[in-house]
Amino acid sequence: MNAPQPVNKIENAHAESIWTVAWSGSERLLTGSLDGSVRIWNSRSLKIPLCATAKERVGVNSVAATDDGKYCMACYQDATIRTYAIDETTGLLSESGNALKNDILDAWTLSISPDNDTFVTGTQKGNLHFASIESGQRVLSMEVPTKSHIYSTTFNDDGSAVACASADGSVCIFDPVAQKIQHRISDHQLGVRAVSYSPDGKLLYSACEDRHVSVYDTRTSQVVSSFSHVGMCLSVSPSPDGRHFVVGSR
Repeated sequence: MNAPQPVNKIENAHAESIWTVAWSGSERLLTGSLDGSVRIWNSRSLKIPLCATAKERVGVNSVAATDDGKYCMACYQDATIRTYAIDETTGLLSESGNALKNDILDAWTLSISPDNDTFVTGTQKGNLHFASIESGQRVLSMEVPTKSHIYSTTFNDDGSAVACASADGSVCIFDPVAQKIQHRISDHQLGVRAVSYSPDGKLLYSACEDRHVSVYDTRTSQVVSSFSHVGMCLSVSPSPDGRHFVVGSR
C-alpha cells in the first residue's frame, strides 16, 4: 500500500488542536476541538465550515454521526454528551434534547452503532459502557483487560464488533453479543488516540501519539500498512466509499 497523499487540507481549522474527526454522509466532515466547538465541513473544499456549535468551556474529545447523517453526538472533556440535529440542506447544527451528564471518569469517547440504536462510551477507568440513544440508559458494560484509559471506540460495519484504543498503546476488539475480547493488538509504543473501521469492516485504522497511522486486517489482526505523519495523530476516519481517510493532528 503506497503512502497516501492529502486530497484536501486546511490549516487552523480550529483555534486549538483537533481531537476528533468523523464523516457525516459522503461529503460532510465533522471535527471536534480542544477549543470546545464542533464544526461541520464540506470535505471537497474545506475552505470555511458550514457551521459550528457554540464553544463550551471544555474541549471535545469525540464526535460521531448517525448513518443517515441526520444527527451527531459529541463527548466533552467533562464527560457531558450532547446530541445535535444536522439540517440536511444547510448542514447547520442545533442541539437536540437534553445533554447527558456523566461522572467525570465515565465518558471520554463515544461511537454510534450502525443501526443508530446504541452508542458506546469508553472511560478513563478502562470500561466500555453501551447505552440506548433514545433513553440514554446503560444496557451493558465491559472491561478492558489492562484497565487503561480508553481514548477511542468504534463499531464495525454490522455492529458485531467494537474496537477501542487505549493509553497503554493497545487496541482491543470486542464481541458485544458474546461479551468477550476477540483480539488485542499491541503495535504502538505510545497511546493510541483513535481507531476507526473501514466501511466494509475489513480494515481497522489506528492513530497514535507516535505520529503513525496503522492499518490492520480485522480477520488476522495483522498490520497491513503504517504511515508516518507530521504531528501527533489524534484522530482518524475513513471516508464512506473507503477511498480516503482523514487524520487530525496537532
